[in-house]
Amino acid sequence: MSKFASFGFVVLLFLLLSGVVFFGFFILTPKIKEYRGLNMELQEKSADVTALEQAFSKQYLALRTLQEKEA
Repeated sequence: MSKFASFGFVVLLFLLLSGVVFFGFFILTPKIKEYRGLNMELQEKSADVTALEQAFSKQYLALRTLQEKEA
């Protein structure tokens, strides 16, 4: 293998590695941050829904109790 071929091979590897780093930093990092933000938002909404379900369950139980007393 000549010097120019090995130099070309090194340059090709460098470009490939640069492409991987560029893709990881500029493409994947914002997507990971966005995913984490959505995940946190989903957890907050899930907690809100759970609280609403518990409140509804209490009200529904009270309504059922009143209906049973009337019957």
